[in-house]
Amino acid sequence: IISAYWHAQHADGMSKIAWGAMRSEISAIERPMLHWREKTARITHAQMTRDIPEEIMEDYKRAMAIYFNTDGVQGCMTKMITGHRCAEQGVELTPKLIQKAEDRLMHDFAFIGLTEEWDVSICLFHQMLGGNAREVEFVNYRAGKASRSGSTAYDTRVLGDMVDTVDEDIYSTVKNIFTSNLKKYASCPSNKDARFNPNHLLSRR
Repeated sequence: IISAYWHAQHADGMSKIAWGAMRSEISAIERPMLHWREKTARITHAQMTRDIPEEIMEDYKRAMAIYFNTDGVQGCMTKMITGHRCAEQGVELTPKLIQKAEDRLMHDFAFIGLTEEWDVSICLFHQMLGGNAREVEFVNYRAGKASRSGSTAYDTRVLGDMVDTVDEDIYSTVKNIFTSNLKKYASCPSNKDARFNPNHLLSRR
């Protein structure tokens, strides 16, 4: 949600009228925040929220709430798995749709990985589907400013009690499948490189 917000309130599939109305409402609120960000040279999200003044954070929270509660924003992953566009409006996020997404994940996907466990995912991919991993597969070709500055974590305070429960359910299913496959297939050889060791995942309960 936070990533999409900072990528121009990304909303693929939302009508132009609905997106325009949302942007109009948000832009009036976030103007002081963007001015402060530019003035203080807080380029990345992590840098911006580290020392953000309370009044600016409140504006940020209000703007985020508008984005989060706009019809079509929540359930992006669930919708895409079931054949809809990410921010397609009018899609009812029902238990039946969630079950359909989970069924597809369990039966129709040849492989499932986790971006936050990229190296282990690459190794698991080759364990499951064959071939040898090449060094180029472990290179981050899309490192943003935050990654290059060594600060990649989002400050989730801005979300407050907002939770995309539908996509959280799907993510839980994805993680269970990923962990199950790690247990089923041989783990990647360490080759003196600890990044290939999945034990920190397998030990979780």
